[in-house]
Amino acid sequence: MLETSTGTIGLNVLTRAQWRMLCSFLDRADIADDPCYATINWSTPDERLEEIRSAFQEALAGRAVEELFHAAAKARVSFGLVPDLKAITELLPHEERGFFTQLDHPVAGEVSVPGFPLCRPPWTRNLIGRRSSVNTRRRCAVHSTLNQGSRIWTNLIQNCD
Repeated sequence: MLETSTGTIGLNVLTRAQWRMLCSFLDRADIADDPCYATINWSTPDERLEEIRSAFQEALAGRAVEELFHAAAKARVSFGLVPDLKAITELLPHEERGFFTQLDHPVAGEVSVPGFPLCRPPWTRNLIGRRSSVNTRRRCAVHSTLNQGSRIWTNLIQNCD
């Protein structure tokens, strides 16, 4: 993972071809062609890894994380957005699926906690077939039960004092 001007980006390279594409994307094809780095072993890193990290960090200077992510996707280079804790709660898929639920904590007050992720949004239920729809209803029933369990747990905590 490397820092950009607006956040953190994750690099993922598994093959020699991906390595070449990454180096080229960062305008550092010289690294891919350098015999010094040809034998680098990612599972047992040495000082060469820090040299590469430093060179890539320089290549990312002044670039925004989302711009890099989309440009990398067009170039078929595997980058991942690494959200901070605040951004995780604001991710559109989490909002659309109601992934986070509110819990009334006896000390902290109302807090947002992860809910049950397998309950699909209502607009997808008709698109996934009868059998999956039945499974989705079961998952949503479990989700409802878990939410009730959260309330019960909260009540237990409040009454422990």
